[in-house]
Amino acid sequence: MRQTMKHQMIRGMALVAVLGASTPLWAQYEGPGSETIKTVEEAKKASDDAEVVLTGHIIRQINHEDYLFRDATGEINVEIDGDEWGAIREPVTPEMTVRISGEVDYHQTEPTDIDARQVEIIETAYRPAMTGLEKG
Repeated sequence: MRQTMKHQMIRGMALVAVLGASTPLWAQYEGPGSETIKTVEEAKKASDDAEVVLTGHIIRQINHEDYLFRDATGEINVEIDGDEWGAIREPVTPEMTVRISGEVDYHQTEPTDIDARQVEIIETAYRPAMTGLEKG
């Protein structure tokens, strides 16, 4: 009998572990208005505080925490505080592809920019797309 209770307890704990692992930790809304902005062109038209995940290149530092970011659709200023660089321990160059997560910072009197929450290196070598003008 003792063995049976022990097995039931183990099965119960295993069931709780499996159910807990398959259940999301938090709910979130998905539907109209919840889309994440993915391009500079979209970000420039988005409302204040809209979520963004941009992939492209940081091409220039403007000042201490402001950088010029470029993707295939355009350029936008991005504010990156020191702690948003995360675990990056190497210099980020314009040749590297990065992913910036953050939100749109809309201003009435200044151009819209991005307030970064996280920066990740995606690729370390920049390979420009072929335009058909190159001979090869």
